[in-house]
Amino acid sequence: MSCNLGSNKEWGVLMHHLQCAPQLTFMLIGVALFSQQLWILARLMTLSIITSCIPASWFGCPRWVVNILVDWYSKLAVAVRWNGSMSQSFAVRSGVRQGSSLSPSLFNIFVNKFIVESRAAGLGICINKTWLGCIMYADDIILLSASIVGLQALLDKCGVVSSQLGLSFNCSKSWCLAIGPRCKASLPDMFLCHKKVVWAEQVKYLGVTFCAGNKLSCDADSIMRKFYAACNNIFSNSLGLSEIMQLHLQQTYSLPVLRYGTVALRFSQSQLCKLNACWNNVYRKVFGFHLWESVREFVVGLGSLDFKSMRVIAIFKLLKDMITIDNSTLNMLSLIFSYGSEFNFMAKGFGLSVKDNMSYIRSRVHNAYASGGALV
Repeated sequence: MSCNLGSNKEWGVLMHHLQCAPQLTFMLIGVALFSQQLWILARLMTLSIITSCIPASWFGCPRWVVNILVDWYSKLAVAVRWNGSMSQSFAVRSGVRQGSSLSPSLFNIFVNKFIVESRAAGLGICINKTWLGCIMYADDIILLSASIVGLQALLDKCGVVSSQLGLSFNCSKSWCLAIGPRCKASLPDMFLCHKKVVWAEQVKYLGVTFCAGNKLSCDADSIMRKFYAACNNIFSNSLGLSEIMQLHLQQTYSLPVLRYGTVALRFSQSQLCKLNACWNNVYRKVFGFHLWESVREFVVGLGSLDFKSMRVIAIFKLLKDMITIDNSTLNMLSLIFSYGSEFNFMAKGFGLSVKDNMSYIRSRVHNAYASGGALV
């Protein structure tokens, strides 16, 4: 799909640059390919409209290839097995085959029309002359606009395209979020397919809670709650295990909950300190430290790092991957962030640059954490 950022880690790079986008809309599209929509998909595959994130081979397909796919998907049947007994088979009238390597590409072709039409209409925002008005991840859509009028035009365009494709939006799970100096102003109602889309103070997208305000921010408290819930679950099921084994379980199952998405999100220093304290509290709980005791030297002795230092390494790795990936949009966003004040402050604190190799970066971060002299 055009400007589809591809994964949780990749779309997150954009979140560093959205201060120039005062209005955002998060929408959930209900997508299920019904039998009559297979013919719409077939027509799209025979067109010669090629976009950057869908292989050119998928468009302008020979008619006989398209006919084979339509024939396959119009004859799908499934049966249910329960306690060794098999039900009678029944026809599948909607959706694509689960687990098939073909299904994601077919889905991308079908919903790509939302991005193509919005971009052709000149709606949405541009960053460094790159259009980023519509971002899709699976069946979730983010619309980005610098004005209320532009946002409503994007919603109207999505409504037209959805009717052409025979799709429907779930307006009860769609929200608008205002970012910028006028976020507290009285904003007019927004409508999608003649249904109201409400303005929200917080929106949860891909497991991350974003907050309205002068700048795009996320709710660190929700991350902490999920982390402590995961920690308590591990502790309650690891009684009697050694301290090292408990720490290993926490690193394997709880730490990813704390780190999810944080490499691509912007936090205040107070939020980073709270998240850092969360991981330090695990060491205190496992090894019997008091809450007021520092665990830095103990963590260094184990050859580990605190949350802040792990995040620094992850940010460098993300940027290096995004700069070298074969995607011009991600290349541009990564370069913009690497020249930003936030990254430069962090890089100077460790004496690093994005050109350094990862082994050197890890070594510098470990040494800085051990000495307590890094700026993070």
